[in-house]
Amino acid sequence: MIDRADDKRRDERLDVAWRGTLTLESGDQYDCQVQDVALAGTLVHCIAPVKVGDEAILMIDGLGEFAGEVRWVGTGAFGMGLVIGPDIKLKRYAETAGADLSQKPELPDEN
Repeated sequence: MIDRADDKRRDERLDVAWRGTLTLESGDQYDCQVQDVALAGTLVHCIAPVKVGDEAILMIDGLGEFAGEVRWVGTGAFGMGLVIGPDIKLKRYAETAGADLSQKPELPDEN
């Protein structure tokens, strides 16, 4: 179980339900689901045997690959800090859903 009672997040999280694949440094791949996203990280539900500090690639269906590092591990889920650059802002794909649960990532309107 994940305890978020003392959560000290600096950025609002947006709820999503995106499918993906997690690739570990060993090359092993695991199906996963991304549950929420923020500017610097995401919550991933996955059975991968990860530990804090592990680096991995998160491939999100319809978006592409995002490099990251495991920041915390819970039962069946973990937090992944993302390598952020000007082109890699995962959160912007969830913002288009507004208050609704994003089930499929969509590129935001740049206008």
